[in-house]
Amino acid sequence: MAGEEARGWLAKARALRAEGRTEEAAEAERRSVAAATRDPRHQAAAQALAAGRTVEANQRLQALIEADGEDVLALTLFGAQASKARQFALADEMIGRALELAPDEPNARFALADHLVRAKRFEAALAALDALPEDMRASEMAEARRAECLGELGRVEEELALLQAIAARSAQPRQYSLRIGHALRTLGRQEEAAAVYRALIAAVPGEGTSWWSLANLKSTRFDEADLAAMRAGLEIAGAPVENRIRLNFALGKAHEERGEADAAFAHYAEGNRLRAGIAPYDPNSVTRWVDAVTATFDRDAFARLADGGDPSPDPIFIVGMQRSGSTLVEQILASHPAVEGTSELNELRFLVEALDRRGGPLEQVMAGLAPTERSALGAEYLATTKVHRRTDRPRFTDKMPNNWLHVALIRLILPNARVIDVRRNPMDCCFSNWKQLYARGLDHSNALDTMGRYYADYVRLMRHFDAALPGFVHRIIYEDLVDDIEGETQRLLDFLGLDFDPACLDFHRTERPVLTISAGQVREPINRKGIGAWRPFVAHLGPLREALGPVLEEWR
Repeated sequence: MAGEEARGWLAKARALRAEGRTEEAAEAERRSVAAATRDPRHQAAAQALAAGRTVEANQRLQALIEADGEDVLALTLFGAQASKARQFALADEMIGRALELAPDEPNARFALADHLVRAKRFEAALAALDALPEDMRASEMAEARRAECLGELGRVEEELALLQAIAARSAQPRQYSLRIGHALRTLGRQEEAAAVYRALIAAVPGEGTSWWSLANLKSTRFDEADLAAMRAGLEIAGAPVENRIRLNFALGKAHEERGEADAAFAHYAEGNRLRAGIAPYDPNSVTRWVDAVTATFDRDAFARLADGGDPSPDPIFIVGMQRSGSTLVEQILASHPAVEGTSELNELRFLVEALDRRGGPLEQVMAGLAPTERSALGAEYLATTKVHRRTDRPRFTDKMPNNWLHVALIRLILPNARVIDVRRNPMDCCFSNWKQLYARGLDHSNALDTMGRYYADYVRLMRHFDAALPGFVHRIIYEDLVDDIEGETQRLLDFLGLDFDPACLDFHRTERPVLTISAGQVREPINRKGIGAWRPFVAHLGPLREALGPVLEEWR
């Protein structure tokens, strides 16, 4: 009965919309979904979702869609579940179909906005949020999503103001404290961020996220009471594994700052062991990709593929390993009046994922692109990255480190772009990554041996580009930059065709949001604090040395 009612209202909505009676059509669409919620089959699916039985819920939703391909509610819910599972293409299809059937149905429209946030399409997500009905647009959930978009787009001052406003009127303001702290850290307001984290710890002493956030400021010194509180947190029965991971990494940092290398290593190792248990990593995947790229794109291949691509010289790609000094290099460049620092962008990854969905080996898909396709992809990258631009400076940075995997594609679609490879001593770099708790991804850093192998593959691929694309990549050695910042900066600017500007040497005075974990460090004058940090741990680093192999001596 409820299903028939839902279909009846949807048919009415379609007829009303055809007559141009959009407001009445929107009301009919809402009534259609409301009727569907009274269907026992939908109720069973909703109960399964509420209980966390996602497999059962998805099976029930699929059955509803197979029975009625115009079931707006089922399409919306199934699409939302697909998005949560990172099945973004499926989510696009399901939610898109729901909105074709009911363009003004508010739940489907919110599901779209939520999905776009998950898929990291933040500008589109903001537009979807703006298109929500006024009452839904003003809801706490929608405002929280808006704040997330603003932060990811580098509009951190706006993000902070919105988060503070949401918290001020929320029944549960504490849930926004962590994000407020992170925004303050991004803006360089370290003491305020620390105060926020300390307030969270006071409220919930055993909660690992706050402790790790405090440790990750890189400026906190922990006392005995802090260490005791973190150890107590590890003993909480039934605590999620993620909590133990964060506490172990925070304790590792605390002991390292106290010069207690063995204790620090033990906690880092336990944190990484637990993390590897929930985030398995196959090191062969990167090795196979490096093998494929080096076999496909040699010097002759790039010569054959020289036509096409967007001619813009605007993008400056800063690639390499995390914890290599890339944020410092970006901060130096962002201090130049001709360069805008836009931090780590996802747009190139989106292009790679779209190419991968074409089917077949990705390197062959790339090699098979026609000149017009290469030009279109370059233009698409430039168009989609505009949302991150806040100034009229002609050049901009894309500091996504893992773009070292995609230098070949950069050359194909943006032949006049510039690539900067920032490299740091492999022992310092790999150890720094291993002891860093990343929010997501970067699972190669969960073990010393896989971290070393990843670094070795990186060096191997970049050496290949040195030979296949001479002059396309400029290498900066972090240690050389520290020793001679003026000389290395001059060589960097020469590579980019930019005049020297003394502001680049005063990079720590440049005020801009820094979205990486090095936010605090780049606001200090250049120093040697991180050089040789691995040495107190040398007795434990045998697996790293072995994985690095010859690269340990031949990394420059």
